This record gives sequence, structure tokens and C-alpha cells, in this order.
Amino acid sequence: MVPIFLLSGALFPLEELPRWVQSLCYVNPFFYGVDGLRFSFLGISTLPVVLDFLILIVLCCLFNDHTGGIPFFLSRRRLIYFSSEYIVLPSANKSSNIVNSSAK
Repeated sequence: MVPIFLLSGALFPLEELPRWVQSLCYVNPFFYGVDGLRFSFLGISTLPVVLDFLILIVLCCLFNDHTGGIPFFLSRRRLIYFSSEYIVLPSANKSSNIVNSSAK
């Protein structure tokens, strides 16, 4: 967690870092959040603020379990997947694999 925070640009300007470290910062999702917050407080940002928010939305969709992102596909190997309201049982028939847990 500490390297991700240090490479976000929240503590020091990224322009003073070596070029290879700057390229690592663009892979960091915290960079885009810090850049958007910097624009909202100071009015300056490294990237356009619309691009910051679009990248954050795409990353949230990729890593969110409820939108069918990467964790959803990784969790399909489990026998039972627990959601907030439903118990999803893996099966080939998609219409019969959802059981409402509130009906129990």
C-alpha cells in the first residue's frame, strides 16, 4: 500500500522523479484520483480532469465484482458465490442458478 501511495503524486511532484518512475505512476490508479482532487482544490492537474475520471470509472468497472469485472470471472471457480442478496450457484443453466436468500 505504501508504494502505491508514494507513486500517486500526493506527497511530492512527479515531474522531479526519473522518467521510468513517472511511467510507473501512470499505471497507479491512485495517481488519477489524486490528480482529480488536485484539480478540484487548486485548479491545476497533470492530465485533463475528464480523462482522470474516465480512467477511474473504467478501473472501477474492471475491478468491481458486481459489474462483471475481473473478480467476477475469478470467483466463478468457487462452488458458491455470495452476493449481498442472492446466493449464486454455478451451473450451465443460467436461468435456474439464482436463489433469493431473503426467501429462506
